[in-house]
Amino acid sequence: ALYSIVSQTYPQFLRAIEGSGGDLPGFVRQEFEDYLRCGLLEHGFLRVKCTGCLHEHLVAFSCKRRGFCPSCGARRMVESAAHRVDHVFPEAPVRQWVLTFPFPLRFLLAAQPGVLTEVLAIGLWVASSKRLRHLVKGIEKADSWATDAHKWLNVPYDSGIAFVADSESHKTAMTIPAAYKVEVENVRDQFEWGPEWSRRARGIPIYAALRTLGRKGVADIIERCTDLTSEMVTLLGALPGVEVLTTPVINQGLVRFLDPDGRHDERTDEIIGHINASGEAWFGATVWNGMRVMRISICNHRTTEHDIERTIAAIKQALRAV
Repeated sequence: ALYSIVSQTYPQFLRAIEGSGGDLPGFVRQEFEDYLRCGLLEHGFLRVKCTGCLHEHLVAFSCKRRGFCPSCGARRMVESAAHRVDHVFPEAPVRQWVLTFPFPLRFLLAAQPGVLTEVLAIGLWVASSKRLRHLVKGIEKADSWATDAHKWLNVPYDSGIAFVADSESHKTAMTIPAAYKVEVENVRDQFEWGPEWSRRARGIPIYAALRTLGRKGVADIIERCTDLTSEMVTLLGALPGVEVLTTPVINQGLVRFLDPDGRHDERTDEIIGHINASGEAWFGATVWNGMRVMRISICNHRTTEHDIERTIAAIKQALRAV
């Protein structure tokens, strides 16, 4: 019944949204379209044959979605729950910490899941700063943390870090048994602490950066970048035709460029393109509350006051030229 209703009304639903000038988010559209192909032989199948009785059976591919398809969603929930109970969680008390967000922020994270990664990757490091560590007050009570060293320490991209209080639970969850593994006593085997066997030694550049900077050096980078971001956003807000949308708490800010004819999104993209083409600075465009915006993110330890002055000058020139 559900499939029949969706297949009959989905095209009309799409036309109604597009006719009103809107657009269905890509992840929602993908959920619907995968569901409509789920279980249909014309979209792919597997032939299963019994070697004993030679009976054959065709099994249609499923969408494997868990957001909309009731069949695949329920099956994935059961399978993932069984896997965690049987193979991931050790036979020990497990403490669960739930991070919740207001509904508007949940919708943003659903449409742009990368935003959550940015929040966690950048925010945890402020604990090194006496001035800013109140922003993560209470996080020390968690049993585990996950963050990224790439941004603040300027080390390679795939430098994720997990902190787990219960080392035995960590090891039990990550260890992959294999008959050909060579066990060495009293030696920490990295295979038993991460999800990848072929991971490169990312701990070395992270260790080198931390040893070079020390706790004070890390704090200085974070505080200096926070101050420079705040200064840049303040200076931009004083320029005509610039709207500040978020003021920095640490090193992140958002602005957009206003157009007299209301073409704010197009003008914002044009201004960003002109700035980047100048070579003085590079900014990325993103979407915030349905608006095209320019993201300001300063995390390089080499950024100075002079760089801010040069960047503001380049933005002024772009405003005049576009």
